[in-house]
Amino acid sequence: MTAPFGSRPRAGPEILGDGRVNVGVFGRPASWTGHARSLPERNHRLAPGHRPRTQTQTIGALRQNRPSENPSPFPPGCGLVPRMEDLIRAVHPNAEIREVLTRTGGESASVVEVVCANPDVRLIVKTYEQGWKVAKEHHVYTLLPDDVPAPRLLHASREPAAVVMTSVPGTPLSEVSTTLPADDLRSLYTQMGHILASLHRRHMDVFGYIVDGVYNPVATNTEYMTSHYTRHLKTFREHGGDPALATRIENHVASHPDLWQTCKTPVLCHNDFHEGNVLVEQNSEGWHITAIIDMENAVAADPFLDLAKTDYYAPSHSRPHLEALWAAYGTPPTPNAFPLYRLHHALELWAWYATINKTDSLTNIANDLAEMLA
Repeated sequence: MTAPFGSRPRAGPEILGDGRVNVGVFGRPASWTGHARSLPERNHRLAPGHRPRTQTQTIGALRQNRPSENPSPFPPGCGLVPRMEDLIRAVHPNAEIREVLTRTGGESASVVEVVCANPDVRLIVKTYEQGWKVAKEHHVYTLLPDDVPAPRLLHASREPAAVVMTSVPGTPLSEVSTTLPADDLRSLYTQMGHILASLHRRHMDVFGYIVDGVYNPVATNTEYMTSHYTRHLKTFREHGGDPALATRIENHVASHPDLWQTCKTPVLCHNDFHEGNVLVEQNSEGWHITAIIDMENAVAADPFLDLAKTDYYAPSHSRPHLEALWAAYGTPPTPNAFPLYRLHHALELWAWYATINKTDSLTNIANDLAEMLA
């Protein structure tokens, strides 16, 4: 990695003009019911037919979907995002939109890639139903250390609720990891370890979910993790989870209250750092990470919470290379607290899938939970 993280935050965009306001006016959500998440590609835990991480809709396909009468004066795909031209020209005033490609992957945002002329650039436009998610996106990117590779946020808009970002070359690691030689995959996991180490040098003042600050902050990791387990166990029981398994989880967590206290200072956690959110590319020197993406789940928490999610979501063919990630990160997992974080992520994933009625994966995740308690 490059030089250690310093105190200078990554510069954020200047937000100007009609409907384009400083992120501070977005405000925080009135209530919070759960984390928006980008679902992992987790081998057997994914239901059949799970869509790929990215998907391109060609200009020809977009033309087929456009009515023949009253043709749009703009290139195909512009209608996918309200006020697309305004969003792009807030960044490049003279830009002309040539093509719009749909991209999929997140559960809480619509993502398109916009091909422009004058200048010749590609930009990513993400739109949300709630404006506070724009505020979160903006804030988290300003927190990123300079040596963490990520897209740059160029513009944020309240109406429509959207952000414009640089388009970073690369393919999600989840799409190529099964085909990579072991040495290449190990190298990428080494790079992932360095990136997490850099990310976690950003210390936070309190524990909690990040919006334009920390929402519903708490002073201790014990309060933070206890509230998570309480919420997810409630969902587990309400959606038909095995009552006996729920009781075992509850008793297991209650018997280790001291383990949460090992973390005194929260750090910036990506909280969705798996192969689907790591873009990679091959050059003459080998495979390298071009960016980490999807900051929508970021929290202020114990760094082991982040590392445990990467560990739990790692597909079976990549698990031998987790050792390289740990070696690069520089700190081994604590022997007792780390399993509790893995248990938390499995329970959280079960609760999320149940909430969105993705029931095909619930039995396998329940088996994971039982195995972790064995």
